[in-house]
Amino acid sequence: MSSFASKPRFTIFHNPNCTKSCAGLGLLTSRLPPASFETVDYTTQPPSCSTLREIVEYLGENRKQAIREEAVSESTASGNCDEIVSILSKDVVKTLQRPIVVDWQNKKAVIGRPMSNVEDLISS
Repeated sequence: MSSFASKPRFTIFHNPNCTKSCAGLGLLTSRLPPASFETVDYTTQPPSCSTLREIVEYLGENRKQAIREEAVSESTASGNCDEIVSILSKDVVKTLQRPIVVDWQNKKAVIGRPMSNVEDLISS
């Protein structure tokens, strides 16, 4: 997903069964023009390993938070990018925290918990 010349600037990796994810989608819908973001329902369109790697890298020092606490103890993951991608790729629907919003243009990603993370990302 690294060549985004024709892609929207933002992507929300969304789970429609999650209230926080729905709130994140609602925030993007209310604050951004439709052409500036895309919604990926990762329960039906799981991201590839290379996309997961980009997301984890873009999360920076918050990368361990990409793993849901309920799915795998964060302490289990060392924070190593490869290890986190490996954990996520085994069962992305159960392990990926949500929502995650990626700004491909600025190579940043945030987890929408709290939602102010998303507000800060789309305002920058």
